[in-house]
Amino acid sequence: HQALMTKGPDDYIFDGHIDPIQTKTMSLFSKLSGVEPHGGERTIFTMMENIVDSPAPSTGTETIFFWEAGGVGSIANEICKCFPINMATTFGNEEVGDPRVLEPHVMDGNLCGLYNVNLGTHAGTRRAKDLGLITNVVPDFISSPFLPEIASLFTPERKGRIILVVPNTAVRIRFSYDHLKRKGLFSGSMLEFVSSDHILANNYLTH
Repeated sequence: HQALMTKGPDDYIFDGHIDPIQTKTMSLFSKLSGVEPHGGERTIFTMMENIVDSPAPSTGTETIFFWEAGGVGSIANEICKCFPINMATTFGNEEVGDPRVLEPHVMDGNLCGLYNVNLGTHAGTRRAKDLGLITNVVPDFISSPFLPEIASLFTPERKGRIILVVPNTAVRIRFSYDHLKRKGLFSGSMLEFVSSDHILANNYLTH
């Protein structure tokens, strides 16, 4: 939906980042997520039509989608060290294997196979869709901060089950700000940080 989109580096695609004006001034995100006639339930239901209800028992055919709502995290990387499953995540290396196909590769120190696609970038997510993620290639586990893009890949035959971890947002953003300042990766004030388009500040959890 146009009002939910933000400009990415390669194309105009909604990427989980929200322009502050959309939530702080115009409240377009709130309108689109639940108030008619601005999209409301139609928008949300369409996006989630192939996502199973969380209380529903597993049929064994759903793919777990860990939605990294606060930006790219490390949970999927830790899971990869523990379970011999195939995963499409934000840690995929697109420089390994045949770029024309999606295939899992086991990296040193991991038990899982990581598909050669990065679901933490616009280009990687687009490439995954073009190469048939879910329709042709079905991972055991997916992680990405991009909710609409990944949710739209699931089908009636291959549904997704979303898992979300919600940390204390105030503590998390302060920790993120202090970390970036110590590393020299951000030079502005705390107010400038929470108003910026940095993925750790401008995301669903913060808003």
